[in-house]
Amino acid sequence: MTQPFFDTTLIEEYRRAAQAFAFTADDLARLVTNAVNAAFLPPLEKAALRKQVEHEIAALRAELAI
Repeated sequence: MTQPFFDTTLIEEYRRAAQAFAFTADDLARLVTNAVNAAFLPPLEKAALRKQVEHEIAALRAELAI
């Protein structure tokens, strides 16, 4: 595995944000959803990405029982 460019991962950045700013799971989900909504993608691709992200968030919530 190669070393990340900024010596971190996206997961670690979310973890740091949650700790530094007391973000809840809902806050992090909203952050990710807002990123999808702001993405420079054609409407159909954005809709597909939004659906995938919503599915992944739901699966993670179910796995963690939150």
